[in-house]
Parts: sequence; C-alpha cells; structure tokens
Amino acid sequence: MQTNHLKLFITIFSAVFLALTCFTILTAYTVNAALKEYYLAQLNHAVESLKSIPRPPQKLFTPPPITPQPTSDQLRQQRAADAAKANDKQLCDYWTAEYRKSQNEVHKTYRDSACFRYKNRP
Repeated sequence: MQTNHLKLFITIFSAVFLALTCFTILTAYTVNAALKEYYLAQLNHAVESLKSIPRPPQKLFTPPPITPQPTSDQLRQQRAADAAKANDKQLCDYWTAEYRKSQNEVHKTYRDSACFRYKNRP
C-alpha cells in the first residue's frame, strides 16, 4: 500500500513540478516579451524626442578664393612702373627745389613737366 501512495505522491509531485515549470517558462517568456516591448517603446520615444530638438543649420565650408599669382612679366612691369613713378617724384622734387632757389622760368617749366608726369602716372 505504501508503494501505491509513494507512486501516487511521485506522480502528483511530478505533475505539479511540471505545471510549475511550464508556468515559470511561460511567465518568463511573457515578461521578457513585455520588457522588450517596453524598452523598445522607451527607445523610440527617446529617438523621437531627440529628433524634435531644433538644431542650428550646418554651415558649409567654403575655401577662401584663390587669388592668381602675378607672372614674372607682370612683376617686372610693376617694378618698372614703380621705379618710373619714383624717378618722376625725384625729378619733381629736384626741379621744385631748383626753381625755389633761382626763380628761373626754365626751371619752372622743367618742374611743371616733371610734376605733371609724376601726378598723372598710374
């Protein structure tokens, strides 16, 4: 008789244990799915709230304009023009000083001509 009770006890215990195991697995699966859904909703909410933050417009980088370098001929011409202007200034100053000293009409003509060239040279 005790063996029948023992078999019955083991059968009931096994059935209860199997039922509790199945219940635990189903509960864990359900809880896992619910947590997954909850955290995905939280993540989507965070992403949407980040998208709604106004951002300043991006400035595009524009390189500075490239200025063309003068060629050697252009440099030579510029130096010659600068030298001619300096020479005209020296002549204007010289003939102005000479005219102040002598008050000679020839010196005045030379002065006027040299100063005219100096003032009108580009």
